[in-house]
Amino acid sequence: MLISQLVALSNDLGSRQELVLAGGGNTSVKEGNTLYIKASGTALADITEKGFVKMDRTLLSAMLTRRYPDDDTIREARALADLTAAMLPGEEGKRPSVETLLHHLFPQRFVVHLHPAAVNALSCAVRGEEETQRLFGNEALWVESCRPGYVLARLCSERLNEYAGKNGAPPNIVILQNHGLFTAAETPEGIYALLSKVLTTIQAAMLIIPEPGRMPASEQTAAWEQRIAELFPAGYGICRGDCVAAGLFSRDEAAAAPLMRPFTPDHIVYCGAYPLFSEKPEDLAVDLATFRQNHDALPKIIIAKEQGYFAVGSNDRAARLAKLLFDDAIEVAVGSLNFGGPLHLSEELTDFIVHWEVESYRQSRAGV
Repeated sequence: MLISQLVALSNDLGSRQELVLAGGGNTSVKEGNTLYIKASGTALADITEKGFVKMDRTLLSAMLTRRYPDDDTIREARALADLTAAMLPGEEGKRPSVETLLHHLFPQRFVVHLHPAAVNALSCAVRGEEETQRLFGNEALWVESCRPGYVLARLCSERLNEYAGKNGAPPNIVILQNHGLFTAAETPEGIYALLSKVLTTIQAAMLIIPEPGRMPASEQTAAWEQRIAELFPAGYGICRGDCVAAGLFSRDEAAAAPLMRPFTPDHIVYCGAYPLFSEKPEDLAVDLATFRQNHDALPKIIIAKEQGYFAVGSNDRAARLAKLLFDDAIEVAVGSLNFGGPLHLSEELTDFIVHWEVESYRQSRAGV
């Protein structure tokens, strides 16, 4: 059965850390008029058939021609209601991926959406679009950054139609600026071939990569950990980011600049929109108070001068996930130097995602 193939494909891809981190990414397969799409809040690595939502493709197509209000909150609420209504009977209690419409747009049977650091080194780079054209030519479609959700689905619908009109067939590879990668094929084998091609091509163009190794701990490290534990609520988890690149970025506030804004929605979900840079443990109380005044939240990432960074979460798991995704952001920042340097999400998009109900739901399901 096609769904069995999708489960196997999802489990395999989800177990590869170079492709999938935490609960990121989604997969789908089409069978007749039914789309099987990963449910929001599930993880590819251990997803089963029950983790997919069955959707009515006729109702999904109707959403793409419907006129929704311009107001962000009203539009996304109504689009979510229509997306929920497009679930087939028996799927109650599940929530389809926010990218369901994007999967539906592709005529190919299997569709996979991932956020590999190598791809986002390109998608989050100043020259990302030009370099995509240079590396892939007409084999890949570049889609510019925009609001996620229904707006992105409509934009992708336009771009896919334009591509098909020019090239006589839909794209198999789509790179979304400041977001990630879509691959589409008729078989799982086709998906694997596309992923291999994309990653091999990008990695061959990357001469600048993060330096391997870890920074040793010191007395100052212990002082930072103690101070963070004193200032955050009891039970919070703390994980140190000690890769060599983290040490380089933490030299001073200017060096940390490439990490002070988010690259993708996933980084916002797990790491928060903005890290805090702090010079020394004695300054942390004042720095935290200023951060809370500016952002109405505690930071999930504290970049500590010359110490790398500390990921902080409401529990140990949340802290580990924040570290995992911030290490990914570091890899993206370094990799982007091969393609013109880092390009972050705009403040407008960042603010939209921070207050977007869909991402709040993802955070609640992920326990972060």
